[in-house]
Amino acid sequence: MQNTRITFKPALKSLSYIMSFYFFIIKSKQMKQLRLCLLLFGSGLLLLSSQCKKSDSSPPLTELQKLPPITQGGLNTFGCLINGNAFVPGGGGILDNTLYVSYDPTFQGGKLGIRARYYFAGSNIQIISLGGDSINNVGTYNLQLHSKYSVFYVDDRTSCNFDTFYDTPISGVLTISRFDIITRIISGTFSFKVSRPSCGTIDCTDGRFDVKYQ
Repeated sequence: MQNTRITFKPALKSLSYIMSFYFFIIKSKQMKQLRLCLLLFGSGLLLLSSQCKKSDSSPPLTELQKLPPITQGGLNTFGCLINGNAFVPGGGGILDNTLYVSYDPTFQGGKLGIRARYYFAGSNIQIISLGGDSINNVGTYNLQLHSKYSVFYVDDRTSCNFDTFYDTPISGVLTISRFDIITRIISGTFSFKVSRPSCGTIDCTDGRFDVKYQ
């Protein structure tokens, strides 16, 4: 009987071609997926960059927008425009007492004092202080020279002081829009104009405060 010899080489070779083609297809799909992922990632970066550019291109705040909003919640805020420039207490200090409020209902029919400070680099300081006697309800109080309702303003950078209680003529108003002795909240608005020959004019507009006294 003649022995039959079976060889698997052709079959193995065909199988090798099939497997190579199969892995080629898989790799092709993986490359397509990789390219798709890279495309999506790049698109995301472009979108993020576009959003950042839009944010960076937003217009700067106006001086009025730099002030705190007018509120009546006892948020301990204060601000105004001094000759068109925003003034908000800050800059720190030894005791960080940039905004101080006092009210004594038993003195002179109600004594109110609000003092705001801004500390510049170095030793210079800018102060606005206003208030008066007989303040015990909502209403508008006229700021006048030698009156019970007064303003004190100082700016060390110019070495000029304005004290309307003693010697500086003033025109202005202090309006109390919330006066609450239960919650100890006093809120309102103010404006004034003072001048001295050697110091020029200080025009304070758009003043607002929302404070809580102890």
